[in-house]
Amino acid sequence: MVSIETLDKNLIELKLALPKSVENIQLDCYLFIPKILDLNEYTYPSELFYRHLHNEQYLYTDGISLNNEALHLKVQQYGQQTYKSHRHYRRSICHIGDKVIRAMIADVDHVLNQQPNIKSLDLLITLLDNLDKICEGFRAQQPAKESLMHHFRYVDEYINWTAQQTLLRLMNRRKQLSKEGVARITAWIRKAEVYSVEQNYRLRSLQAPDQKQTHRLYLLKDYLSRYRLLDSKRRRKGVLIEQGVFSVAAFMSMAIATIIAFVTQQAFGNFSTPFFFALTFSYILKDRFKELSRNYIFRRIMARQCQFEYDITDPLDHKPLVTMKDGCCFISQSELPESVKNIIHRARRVNRNRREDVLHYKKHYNLNNKKIEHQYHGIKDKIVINIHKMLRNIPKESLTVYSLTSETSTKEQIDKNQIIYMVISIDDKHHKVLTLWVNSKGISSHSISDYATYKSINSTYEESANA
Repeated sequence: MVSIETLDKNLIELKLALPKSVENIQLDCYLFIPKILDLNEYTYPSELFYRHLHNEQYLYTDGISLNNEALHLKVQQYGQQTYKSHRHYRRSICHIGDKVIRAMIADVDHVLNQQPNIKSLDLLITLLDNLDKICEGFRAQQPAKESLMHHFRYVDEYINWTAQQTLLRLMNRRKQLSKEGVARITAWIRKAEVYSVEQNYRLRSLQAPDQKQTHRLYLLKDYLSRYRLLDSKRRRKGVLIEQGVFSVAAFMSMAIATIIAFVTQQAFGNFSTPFFFALTFSYILKDRFKELSRNYIFRRIMARQCQFEYDITDPLDHKPLVTMKDGCCFISQSELPESVKNIIHRARRVNRNRREDVLHYKKHYNLNNKKIEHQYHGIKDKIVINIHKMLRNIPKESLTVYSLTSETSTKEQIDKNQIIYMVISIDDKHHKVLTLWVNSKGISSHSISDYATYKSINSTYEESANA
């Protein structure tokens, strides 16, 4: 349901699948940060976290095989449908192209997993036949309107090039293919190349890619994937609570200042020196009390609440599909759920009592399943977290290590690393742990495990200890 990946030295990507069969999902992300990074609610406020957080929602479909009858039927019928606008036609044809590409990749991976025997050759022949049938069926549904033709050509060019690339990837692993299989793939690619020349397509596989082809590839790839993106409107939560807290703080501070002024006035008179200093002091106290109430009390009230709410809508029909709420705050170790305490205890096998700060990011999803179109399996939420600002306090330290090679002592400098644990929980049932080794340059290495992995490791360790 959730996948984790490190994109570079500073970016962590989470992808959460929201299937139509589920209405409510809760995502919790706990970052266990060592004390040396000096991160807390004052040095790393939630505004800084959101400034380096990127969200993106899009529709998704599961991969199927090229031999699927429903896919062939959909390819043959998409051109016969009527569409409200050009954008609706573009979404439909891009959806078909995306499903065809996913099916190609799934079938090629299936062939690669087979041993080099007669059966794998039969699978390859079936794959090429299905690919011919799919491509012919897709190209037979060219739109009658000239204004829609460029949409068709964009998708057709990308499908043709992706099919060649997928088969070349299969051909690159010659150990899995016979000579006849290589000959069949070569013939199919040359036929696809002839089609590209006839249609004056720019993407071709029989020549080395240049800068123009690279730009063309990314343009078409972005064109094909953009149809799935959804619109997101964010608004801040707690505005009424904030104004209420501010009003109460202003009332209390003004009341205290007025009481001090009245008491001093009654005791010393209107135009006395004590009344002047008491009045000045009361106004100073009023301003400080108001600022303290606004910043401290409101922050404490909203610390456990969701800070933002998102309305995710379809960009074509403007239908509401998902409502999301998220929040970020620092919590203590005692506030962690028991399941998370158990998992992080198993993850820290060496230093289980080390001092850490815990940053908690939570997100709640409420799906409107009936509004999601039937051809899609659900919605995916992509969350990209930039941890660059978290690592700003890591000193540039290195350790000198000596090793013996060929009876000679060699010296080597290695960077000192810190460990950040990230525990991802879905409805407090499904858990994954991302272990990050970081230094002043960013993420040096990482490992990903789920709850079952840690459970099996822990049970194996206990059995060996008992033995």
